[in-house]
Amino acid sequence: MPTRYVRGHHSNFLDVQPPLLPIRLLVGSFFPSLVTKNEVDQKKMFPVKDRIIKLLRETGYMHIQATKPDTVDGQLTKKFELDDLLNNVMVYWISGSITSSMRLYKETFANYHEMNSYSSVTTSVPTGYASLPHELSFTPEPWLSYIFKNVISYTSFPDGGHFAAFEEPKLMAEDIRKFATGVEDFLLKNPEK
Repeated sequence: MPTRYVRGHHSNFLDVQPPLLPIRLLVGSFFPSLVTKNEVDQKKMFPVKDRIIKLLRETGYMHIQATKPDTVDGQLTKKFELDDLLNNVMVYWISGSITSSMRLYKETFANYHEMNSYSSVTTSVPTGYASLPHELSFTPEPWLSYIFKNVISYTSFPDGGHFAAFEEPKLMAEDIRKFATGVEDFLLKNPEK
């Protein structure tokens, strides 16, 4: 779709893989400051072994709850209010969209090489990013520019993870409002975009 139809893109999960990522991670394991000067980012990225272990532990839902079968058995109510969970489930139930919402995982795994080829496609659409400490992967702000040429906001949240809008709804809404204002300002200053 041409970018003239998209005014802005805000996300809390952008897995940007810059060129030579394995080499960067290897070097960063010994000399983190050569990969990123930001000490907070260094702690989120290294040691790589800890990140891999976290990824393996926390992606069970992508494997049909293979590593966390008790999630549906009341564990979610430890973090979320029951009414919030029921509201969320009802959206899927009433719209009949639970299958299509999960299809992303199947298609991503089945077509990994094809999906990965999109990771080098760049965009000039104004982009905002919410970085959450418990997200499955971490993307340092400078890495976003490999793909997203107009990053207009990058916010580090104090808490939250993969389901940011569900876990931190007020902070996420505030960040999206701030981003929307930034998009308006960007488009006023760059009418050709």
